[in-house]
Amino acid sequence: MAGRTGPANPNWKGGGSPERQRLYSSGEWRRLRRQLRVRAGGACEECGATEHLHMHHVKSWASHPELRLELDNLLLLCAVCHRAKHRREVRYQ
Repeated sequence: MAGRTGPANPNWKGGGSPERQRLYSSGEWRRLRRQLRVRAGGACEECGATEHLHMHHVKSWASHPELRLELDNLLLLCAVCHRAKHRREVRYQ
């Protein structure tokens, strides 16, 4: 999918959302991020890496707005595992 950005990308969901940006800059999101790091021991929950960590929604942000701030719906993943997780999800939809 190299170079396929915006509407040309099959994962496109309409672009950035002010709602998402507001949430990601909120104190509530920072608190949740700290809780997730503690729960995961500061390491990727798939491979144990400790650098380039991302928060991943198990049930998607777009499809399950009621779960956006639920710790049980989040995984702490390194960048490599996060990309792999999204590739698997797209393949099995």
